[in-house]
Amino acid sequence: MATDNPKEVGLQELLLEKERFEFELDVVLAEIEEYRELSKRLPAHQHKLLEMSEKSRIYSITIYAKLNTLNNTINMLQESKIS
Repeated sequence: MATDNPKEVGLQELLLEKERFEFELDVVLAEIEEYRELSKRLPAHQHKLLEMSEKSRIYSITIYAKLNTLNNTINMLQESKIS
């Protein structure tokens, strides 16, 4: 789908970027859950595993922020396309 409209190219790129971040967020959230489960099964390493879980949780916040920004920008571009 070739297009000469820069807005359209930008929108398509943002949609792809959004998909990548959604996948990445799914992975990080699963990682957090796994760290928590492992910390229960390996009590001797619980502290370190929960530290790693916390690092992943903080990273997930960054991904959420990127997704919110992308969603807002995509919506703005789609609305301006309709107007």
